[in-house]
Amino acid sequence: IPTHGLQPLRPATEAQFAFLCLDDAEIASSAALKQSLVKWFKLDSADAIHEWKFDPETRTFSWRIGRSRFVATLELLPIPRDDIRYSANNSLHWPDAEKEMLQHQTHFTISCVSIHREPWHTALDLSHAIAALTETHKSTGIYWGDASILHAPESFLKQASYQLGETGKLPGGLWVGILFESDTKGGWNIFTDGFSPLGHPDIEIHSSQLQR
Repeated sequence: IPTHGLQPLRPATEAQFAFLCLDDAEIASSAALKQSLVKWFKLDSADAIHEWKFDPETRTFSWRIGRSRFVATLELLPIPRDDIRYSANNSLHWPDAEKEMLQHQTHFTISCVSIHREPWHTALDLSHAIAALTETHKSTGIYWGDASILHAPESFLKQASYQLGETGKLPGGLWVGILFESDTKGGWNIFTDGFSPLGHPDIEIHSSQLQR
């Protein structure tokens, strides 16, 4: 049977994830988190949150909104310090990132899987889920691993307020980082990180003479 040129009947799912770093291990109630999700996803009521589950043994929330499924698991340990330091060095928008983030004690791993949607729609849904978790917990900051950058809670919440269909600027700064390394010929080599999960190639600039 010839298979060349055949297309799958169902597109591959787009999965993305990020981390919410916390000051402690206290977990919000299901009612509080649902109320926050209603706010961030602009839902009519909590009835639009389907397949809700909380497993106290694994400290895991799971739910579905529309075509997106979410899992948030609290890990009782911090993100490795070297990862935090590296990402803090890339986070020029948050000068105190390393100082603040090295103090976190625990973290949520939050994943979003969405079907039949643009990758940036998944990133936006993930951002809204993280925003709901951020405002219902004692949050230290957000570590967007695909972009190798960190975000202060207040800044993240402000940018994550964007809703699908709005005419304003997309919160791409939440999902794409700009990384620097010194060039042996002088200046900087500059790289983006985070475009790939959004369906675009990353960008490289070599021997830039711009100030970091």
